[in-house]
Amino acid sequence: MIEAELIYDKAAMTALMKFGAVSRPWRWLLYAFATAFASLAYILSFGTGYAMLFLATLLIVVFLDILVLYAYFLMPTIKLKDFEKNETVSNRFVFNQDEILIYSKRGGKSSTSKIGYSNIFKACEGKEYFFLFINKTSALIIKKNGIKNGGASDLRAFLSSKIHGKRNKLQK
Repeated sequence: MIEAELIYDKAAMTALMKFGAVSRPWRWLLYAFATAFASLAYILSFGTGYAMLFLATLLIVVFLDILVLYAYFLMPTIKLKDFEKNETVSNRFVFNQDEILIYSKRGGKSSTSKIGYSNIFKACEGKEYFFLFINKTSALIIKKNGIKNGGASDLRAFLSSKIHGKRNKLQK
């Protein structure tokens, strides 16, 4: 049985947000390509009857670029400022054969929850943390140096045996 402890602090939340922002570099290439293509189409359309159509397309693409940049960079900064105002949350994770037990403490309150391995949307690994996503945006954060009864390689091997296929993005 592997256990891990983590205090959800600014460093853990920052790691999750940075991991999410850089985990799919192809998206950034897609946005850059769409903007470049729309710009080129607009420039080449001068003197034709389609200049206004391409200008409208370019404005839509640039607006979408701004929304993406806001969602990836500005919104996480706002969330982190709000997070600093909240009480500290500490979690203890116990990795059993069938499920993960989570013992949480926030302020003076304690709670217990369970998550089956089949409910893990995706498991990923960063430099200092494991991220067990329970949906596309929310994740359990396990700090590698907070693992007890084993190490990062033990937890990686255990999670790899429980989470298969495309959902397993752990280092091999």
